[in-house]
Amino acid sequence: MAMKSGNSAYRRVVLGLAFIIIMGLLAYAHHGWSEFDQNEEVTVTGVVEEPAFEYPHAKMKLNAEGETWDIIMAPPRRLNRMGVSDTNLQEGMTVTVTGHPHHENDNMMRIFEITIDDETISIR
Repeated sequence: MAMKSGNSAYRRVVLGLAFIIIMGLLAYAHHGWSEFDQNEEVTVTGVVEEPAFEYPHAKMKLNAEGETWDIIMAPPRRLNRMGVSDTNLQEGMTVTVTGHPHHENDNMMRIFEITIDDETISIR
């Protein structure tokens, strides 16, 4: 009996540690927005390339006058609620985005506004 009780306690400790490690990795993977300059706003108009509505955040490339921007957006579910989806944001379209630039990557931004077909949508 003592053997079974000891195995159960050991199993709980191992499962608890595994849970803590997994949660820590998930928190680290979702780093937040600190790598973007919240005090600066950039607006860019360009042609959509490679839109991807995937988790944790939708993204796309935007070709603006020969420069390619990496655009990070909200999660797909939130975008859909706000009116942005793969049906109205497609490759080859011209859009305007406004967002916060990355601190280190000059051609990357997290957007909070997008204009598609003359409709400006806030995605904060």
